[in-house]
This record gives sequence, C-alpha cells and structure tokens, in this order.
Amino acid sequence: MKGPQLAALIWLTNLGLLGGGGFLGYHVYSTAKAEQDDTYQRVQAPKPKEQRVSWLATGAQAASAGHQDLLLDKLSPRVRPKKVESGPVVKVPDPLPVKEPTDDELKAELQKWVNEKFSLLRILSGPPSLASAVAVAKDAGNASVRLTTNMHFPTVYAKAKDANLKKLAGMDITVLEIQPDKVLIKGAAVNPKYKSKYFEVEMLINAALLKRPSSDSVGRPGGTGPKVLETPPGPMPDPTAEVEDPRPRESVYDSETDCWTLGTDDYKNINTDELAKYAKVVHDKDGKPLGIQISEEAPDDNVVLARGGRRGDIIKAINGQPVTSMADVRRIVRTQYNEGKEEFTVDYERDGQPGRKIFRAPRKKTADKPAEPNK
Repeated sequence: MKGPQLAALIWLTNLGLLGGGGFLGYHVYSTAKAEQDDTYQRVQAPKPKEQRVSWLATGAQAASAGHQDLLLDKLSPRVRPKKVESGPVVKVPDPLPVKEPTDDELKAELQKWVNEKFSLLRILSGPPSLASAVAVAKDAGNASVRLTTNMHFPTVYAKAKDANLKKLAGMDITVLEIQPDKVLIKGAAVNPKYKSKYFEVEMLINAALLKRPSSDSVGRPGGTGPKVLETPPGPMPDPTAEVEDPRPRESVYDSETDCWTLGTDDYKNINTDELAKYAKVVHDKDGKPLGIQISEEAPDDNVVLARGGRRGDIIKAINGQPVTSMADVRRIVRTQYNEGKEEFTVDYERDGQPGRKIFRAPRKKTADKPAEPNK
C-alpha cells in the first residue's frame, strides 16, 4: 500500500473513533438528563399521604365490634391485648387528710432536739451581763461552747474559723436567760415546713451527768452533777474605775547612800525605747562589748540624767549581770522585778573610773488573796 493510501486509511479510522465517542457521550448525557427531569417532576408533583392501618388499632376496633377472638391469633404475642374480665368495681377510698401538728407538739419536738444536741457541763448564774454556761455541742464535734445571755448562734458562729464550730451557725437559736439549773432557749421549729414559728424551750442538765463525779459550787472535789456557781450579791464593781495606788508617787533621793527610791510616776513613765535612742554599745580594743554608753546628745530631761547619770557614762552591769544592749536591760529588770526584787545596783564607768548607783523600784502590787472557803 502506498503512502497516500495509508494516510487516508489512518484519517478514516480516527474519524470513525471520534464519531463513535461523540455518539456515546450524547447518549449518556441524554439518559442522565431524562432521569433528572423525571426525578424533578416527581418531587414537584403533589402526592397524597396514604392512610396506614395499624394492627393494634385494627385489633382495638375489632374488639369493640365483638371480633376480638378472630384477631388474637393474627397478632404478635408481644402486642396481644389482654382480655378484659368483667367483675365488681372496687372503689378506691380518698386519701386521709394530713394532720397538722399543734404548737405544743412543735415546741415539744424543739425541746427534745435542743437537749439531744447539747449537754450542759457548768452554769455560772447571776446578773445577765455576767451569767454564762458551758455546754457540749454534739454537732460541733463535741466541742465545749460558752453560752451567754442574748447569744445568737448564726451571728456568733458565722465567722468561726473552726469548721466544726461553723456548723452551729445553721442553728437558728438564741440564748434568752441563764438560770441556776437550766438555760432558756428561743429557736425555730425543727420541722422545715414550720421554720417561721419560734418557741421558748429549756436546755436542761443531762441526767447522765448527775451520776458523774464533779465539783460543787466552791470547787472542792466530790459531789455530783455539773458545776453551778453563784455570783456574789450586790452591785458589781466598775471595771473602768481607777483603783487608788497606795505607793509613793514621787521619787526620793538619799544623799548618804546615793540611792534613788523611784516613785510610781517615775516608774510608769520610764520609756526604754526613749533610753535606747540615746544609748549605744561600746567595745574595747579587742572588739568585745564593754556596755551601754549614754550619748552626748541626750536631752536634759532624760530619765538617766535626771537620776544622777551623765553623758558619756558607760553602764556595765545591773545587779552583777553584764549588759551589752538595751535588750539585756529589759530582760534583767523585768525578770528580777517579777521575782520580787526591788533594789537594783547599777555599775558604770565615768571618765575611766568605776562607779555604782542604787535604785529602788516601787514595791510590786500583789493581788488580794481570796478568802478560804468554809470547811
């Protein structure tokens, strides 16, 4: 076959393949387009909803028409309706009305609740401002709580740091009065439905405590039951009233012994911080502390200067104990004075020469001893 003939054959073959491919593509496109148009028409066309028949509904209708036995064998055992058996109609009685508790019942309930939650241990009766009682609170981990007149639990224990005591803030009770053998309490009803009702009840001494050894009213061993104390009759002393001090108020100097007896005014007005402002620690050539030296800048009204000291004096010891700081002065004087020491010897150095002065502090006040109880 010659070249022109071969080329013509190739071209004819390509044209045939191209024509067949175009026809096939057109057929696929036409089929898809037809299916799409048919689907669109079916979706757009309205279609009435067919009525569905339920076997259960049909069975119920048939049963009402007297054909229940005919359908029982055709229904599933799980949905088969039960046969209705005829019999006498039993009438269920109406529920009885709930009986509302009376105030006396609510009060008795509160009385029982208070004495279950608290056990009295000690009572201090007397004027309302001084009367108090101690009770064990079971809900607070058996903690001992102090009861006073007009004490409102939610107010007193709202800010308690102890977690157990903080539980008492949820008890809406108030202490009204503390009597020699009981504590009067006002609280809300225990039943939450009647929380708006308040009643006055008594916190009584636990009968079980009466059998335990305790102390009587004067604190001697023996006896039974909680401790009950009575305050003395008559008006109570005013705690703000100033008690007259019988000790001398002014300081006195004895030239023969070179001794100062300090009065209460001098003693009370001595400010060790003021002394420390005009005192410094001095050391020897080896760096060891020698004592406390009075500053050259100390004012004339300084206590040390007013009682015979001079600027530049070095205080070395008090009652034989070396002092190297104002802390030593405070410690020695406070400790020995509390032990009953009234005379203090001060060793000092002035212009290189040793010296000594004696100071007598006011006699320490002692509290009056209580009267011995009658035996």
